[in-house]
Amino acid sequence: MKRVKNIPSSTRAKNLKYRVVYDFVTLLFVYNEIVPEGVAKRQRHKEIQELVNVRMEKHREIMTGNMIGFVIWAIVGVIIIGLGVRAYLSKKAVGFWANIRPISVNDVTGYNRAVGKLFVIYGVIFIALGLPLVSGQNSSFILLSVLGAMIETIVIMAIYSLCIERKYKEQ
Repeated sequence: MKRVKNIPSSTRAKNLKYRVVYDFVTLLFVYNEIVPEGVAKRQRHKEIQELVNVRMEKHREIMTGNMIGFVIWAIVGVIIIGLGVRAYLSKKAVGFWANIRPISVNDVTGYNRAVGKLFVIYGVIFIALGLPLVSGQNSSFILLSVLGAMIETIVIMAIYSLCIERKYKEQ
């Protein structure tokens, strides 16, 4: 954040105290570091600019309330779905675990499709689990989102390890 010169440090500090703003800014910086340069990245940047400059401005009264938390949650879900589509269409074996090389597989296309479908399903369920955020972050239903995301993550790790990896790992 210190590299952003046109925002005074006092304004940065004030706005980053808000958890939602901090998480959104962090998400953008991580996305920028992880996703390689290309058409898809430029398109996502245009979509985010349109979201912030047009849609959020047009619906300011909604975005200042409960909706912003869900919007950020949904953006994360859409990024996960995008990773799934990318894995599904990849010609080389994709990795499931962070910072670990992909396993040697006997059927690259089948393996990539299985991992891609897993990520797409995970992203869709993740977005659905964020729906309690619309009713407010102080709602008791927020526990459904948090616990649901934790359980969902454990389940996809188990599905990957017990089903996909066993089926496609080269012996």
